[in-house]
Amino acid sequence: MFRCGCARLKAPSRVHGVVGYEDISILRMTYWITSILASLLPIASIAILYCVHSMPVRLGIIAGFNIFLSVCLIGLANAKRSEVFAVTAA
Repeated sequence: MFRCGCARLKAPSRVHGVVGYEDISILRMTYWITSILASLLPIASIAILYCVHSMPVRLGIIAGFNIFLSVCLIGLANAKRSEVFAVTAA
């Protein structure tokens, strides 16, 4: 079973003996995480690219951020393949 440490905040169910979470709570938490990640990803890429002066390293960093962006789109946004391709191509 996946444990993230949040079980300390809630009491276990008297019926099942495990900690349960409401769907809306999980959706709200993932919404906040994805919103913060979406706003920090462009800023982080610009800041890192500004500090690197070697062109081959810059191209590698751009490729890495592009892969990270596509993984985030697939994993966090349930985007279709065509949408992921359009975003990463842009």
